Amino acid sequence: MPDALAGGAPLAAYVERVHPDDLEQLAAQVRHAIDTGEPYRSTYRIAHPAARAGWRWVNARGRVAYDEQGNAASLNGVVLDITRQRELQDASRVTEERYHTLITSMDQAFGFLQVLLDADGKPADYRIEMVNRAFEQQTGLVNAAGRTIRELVPDIESKWIDIYGRVAQSRQPARFVEHSAAMGYWWDVYATPMGEPDELRVAILFTDVTARKQAEENLRQLAADLSDANRRKMEFLATLAHELRNPLAPLRTGLDLLRLGGKIDEGSSKVVGMMDRQLRQMVHLIDDLMDVSRINSGKIVLKTECIDIADAVQAALEAIRPTLDAARHALSLQLLGQAAMVQADPTRLTQILVNLLTNAAKYTPHGGRIGLLVRLDGDAVKVDVSDNGIGIALEEQAGVFEMFSQVAGNMGRAQGGLGIGLSLVRSLVEMHGGAIALDSTLGQGSTFTLSLPLAPECGPEPDAHHARQERAGGRLPGLRVLVADDNLDAAAMLVSLLRAAGHAAHAVHDGLAALEQIASAPPELAILDIGMPGLNGYEVAQRVRANPALAKVMLVALTGWGGERDRERSQRAGFDAHLTKPAGFAELKHLMADLAGRR
Repeated sequence: MPDALAGGAPLAAYVERVHPDDLEQLAAQVRHAIDTGEPYRSTYRIAHPAARAGWRWVNARGRVAYDEQGNAASLNGVVLDITRQRELQDASRVTEERYHTLITSMDQAFGFLQVLLDADGKPADYRIEMVNRAFEQQTGLVNAAGRTIRELVPDIESKWIDIYGRVAQSRQPARFVEHSAAMGYWWDVYATPMGEPDELRVAILFTDVTARKQAEENLRQLAADLSDANRRKMEFLATLAHELRNPLAPLRTGLDLLRLGGKIDEGSSKVVGMMDRQLRQMVHLIDDLMDVSRINSGKIVLKTECIDIADAVQAALEAIRPTLDAARHALSLQLLGQAAMVQADPTRLTQILVNLLTNAAKYTPHGGRIGLLVRLDGDAVKVDVSDNGIGIALEEQAGVFEMFSQVAGNMGRAQGGLGIGLSLVRSLVEMHGGAIALDSTLGQGSTFTLSLPLAPECGPEPDAHHARQERAGGRLPGLRVLVADDNLDAAAMLVSLLRAAGHAAHAVHDGLAALEQIASAPPELAILDIGMPGLNGYEVAQRVRANPALAKVMLVALTGWGGERDRERSQRAGFDAHLTKPAGFAELKHLMADLAGRR
């Protein structure tokens, strides 16, 4: 090896400054240059003369010079300091390694695309330049780098090329969820432009959401199926209620007829009372079941008015009295000495109280005590319904207002029921803006507290309702009544009941006959079934109301269809009232009292 470098510097002194790890490499490259006469080029580290400057990277290039005898005499060339360049290269390499590790290891699919244009400058295809493993896993495209999407998937939807072309040309990123029928996937994609505008490069980051989309579709289908099942259930319940109410109608009328005749001995009176209670229970179960279904489907609309809470209490006690008497329960009643006006639906408020009293009676042994206390509490009126029955365990109290709830320990003592009464109570109370609470100890009875906001804007209840009751309580002047019902037993029993009450009544059994009778000999009251052959009740009512000569005929719908829509439809058809089978004679008396008052 020559003993001098370019510039005449002694080689030994220079070699001492070369980094030990690079010395062997440098010696080998110089030896090769000496032996072959080829130019040499070497990159290595060398100590800087200033000790604090540390090691510097250099690049040495040159050629060996020989003396006259052909021996290597010197190394002629240049030595360039490339420390800064080397540092930048190292930093770039580290960054690239980190980037590559991140991209290849992440769960999200990633790729670089280059959009390809047609002769008109419109996106026609795109080349996949780089992908990670997740790209292959979430697309099913293996060895995709360097190939175009139309090569890989000839029937790919053009929307994918259009979307990426728009991102590349507009330089605006896009986030979207899209489906490819050709590839069978759903993806959640983020696409952003990369590089220079004329390069038309796009980076995409996406996730396979096919399973999520399928789950969403399954949920939508399940919701649709449940909705359809709920609709069918509602239709079934409405039809069931109608079919159950129809045979109950002649039974209800028959019991009223027996009582009206006044010829029931003591033994028969007990049987009639038992039949009446069981009939009321059957009607109560049907009504509760239908009401819960209507509430769940949002079909109940409250018809609120200003009423005194005492009137609802009295109506509920009148309805529950046969049940209390049959169980020999003693009733303790404490009312306010003043009116407590609330804004409520009278029918629903009475239903709430009847359900609470029925529940108390069911879970109290025969000969028990039932209490009903009305009190004021600030801006609310509260009604406590208490009993000394078997009570409810603390751990079961939270579930008593749930649908189909039956207290486990009481199953053998409860006297029937579907377990929906208290659920219905809570729903109706909340619709009124009130609350229902329970206080109970196992073996020591229960107290349910109904709380409703007072309505200070309501004045005292007028006396018209009481006057109507007084008229209904007395004997009404005879009315001309037509009964139209295709149920022969129901029609015959109702006609007998009306005649026994002093009215001139007769029956027909189809809609055409009803219309002919009303037109030829107009009655004062026509009681029409809805589901009749020929013409249904709605059609009969519409034709009657279309004839001004028949304007004074009072039309009453008596039907097993008792939903809100049924009542609205009967009102639109021209009926003056809508009664649901099995309507009692008391309801008919109230209607006829109104008619008599008008007459």
